[in-house]
Amino acid sequence: MISVVAALADPAPTDLQRCVDSVLAQEGADWELCLVHDGPPRPSVRSVLDRCAAADPRVRVHHRVEHGGRAAAANDGIAMAVGDYVAFVDVDGVLAPGALLEAAQVIEANPDVDLLYTDEAGTSGDDLTRATFYKPSWSPEYLRGCMYLGHLCIYRRAALEEVGGLRSELEGAHEWDLALRVTERTNRVVHVPGVRYCSRQPAATPGAGWTRVPGALNNARRAIDDHLARTGVAGHGEPTEVDGWFRVRREILGDPMISVIVPTAGWKRIVRDQMTDLVINCLTSVLSRTRYDHFEVLCVVEQGDDETASRVLRLGDDRVRVVTAAPPFNFSARVNTGVAHATGSHVVLLNDDTEVLADDWMTLMLEQSQQPDVGAVGAKLRYEDGRIQHAGVVAIDGRPTHVLRSCDGRGYFGNLHLNREYAAVTGACMMTRRDVFEEVGGFNPRLTPNYDDIDYCYKVFTRGYRIVMAMAAELYHFESSTRGDVAGSVAELEGFLDLWGGDFVPDPYYNPQFKTPNCEV
Repeated sequence: MISVVAALADPAPTDLQRCVDSVLAQEGADWELCLVHDGPPRPSVRSVLDRCAAADPRVRVHHRVEHGGRAAAANDGIAMAVGDYVAFVDVDGVLAPGALLEAAQVIEANPDVDLLYTDEAGTSGDDLTRATFYKPSWSPEYLRGCMYLGHLCIYRRAALEEVGGLRSELEGAHEWDLALRVTERTNRVVHVPGVRYCSRQPAATPGAGWTRVPGALNNARRAIDDHLARTGVAGHGEPTEVDGWFRVRREILGDPMISVIVPTAGWKRIVRDQMTDLVINCLTSVLSRTRYDHFEVLCVVEQGDDETASRVLRLGDDRVRVVTAAPPFNFSARVNTGVAHATGSHVVLLNDDTEVLADDWMTLMLEQSQQPDVGAVGAKLRYEDGRIQHAGVVAIDGRPTHVLRSCDGRGYFGNLHLNREYAAVTGACMMTRRDVFEEVGGFNPRLTPNYDDIDYCYKVFTRGYRIVMAMAAELYHFESSTRGDVAGSVAELEGFLDLWGGDFVPDPYYNPQFKTPNCEV
């Protein structure tokens, strides 16, 4: 049985009736509806509640004597519930036909699941496609930045009872806090693709509406900080430019050495309308704009290319070393050579056609890389004109793709703003721990530069590590903006797929309902 709980705070009778009707229309599933009104209702609201309870024995109503807030009302609903699972709905939302039946079928197929969530839409009027949020599979880093689980969200009732229900002192952010506390104890979380819930409010951001509750933003920060404290992470939640979105800032543990590996062929190219020595421009930006101090740079040049080596050494910085590699140029082989000579516990793989934008880029990446369950960290890369070149790689029908290439702004529900997991990130700027690099055998020299970094991330991912984008770590990447998505020939793609087959079809972090790279939602 699924117990649907709705905490009501003086709702509009039409919204209330619409919400109840959407539950009454759920066929094929065993459910009950627990309606809790927070304080004495208006006569028109009481009339709707009483009529609904009289019409169907599965509908139960509880009137709180005093106003206690939505969290307190929801806790009363949990106490009323007799179902094995509890689904929370808002009075201005409706369930799609068959939503509870599909959830029940997923539970039957995954009997140990503790939390399910679906896609959702926010709408004004009857336009159900105004803003549709197609969500990724379970993404714990994303949840630390926003309450992306949203609706419909269904918990095992025992999991709710284990954490003590919702915390009234975090009113407004109480559902986000609940999701954090439950998922600290379990990773048995399942995403059910498809829009199964529609809110009567525009879904401009995940969880839109809660930020208007007095004190909600402070409560959200407290929810994140409490989550970090409970999980033993030294850090805090930092608000972003968008109300309701946060970025977790973790303290750096110790003073780890970071080795920056820069393979180069010594090329020059027009950048900002003038001929530019790419590797010198890259190294100069790293040396002058990086706030983190404990790093070294290993520039990997071809044996016999004394001219490039001389230009690098003329920088006169003892943090820079030159390492030589046998011809011909092979990016993977040169990465492996550089790492073999590195002394750092973390390594950054960096293309020579990049330039540092954010002076805390290395720190932001290290904050993620030092997490034991994170195996690789990506940075946000921009073209020379500021458009996005890379913000995470997804696999669409098996093909690795920069899905948000050329976008800007917030991205799709925070994809350009918030840290979150991906199946892969580009090797143009990637941080990984030295022990992880050695565990997976480094880069594969038999693959072309178009897929060697994706292959590395897949190897890391299949060993149970997370791949995380550090979205505030920004650099320029001066590759041609006319180059396609992770461009490569058919033969190169086939060689990559021969290694991986259908392992990433579908990609766990790419929702197949998301058909086009919607740049701004």
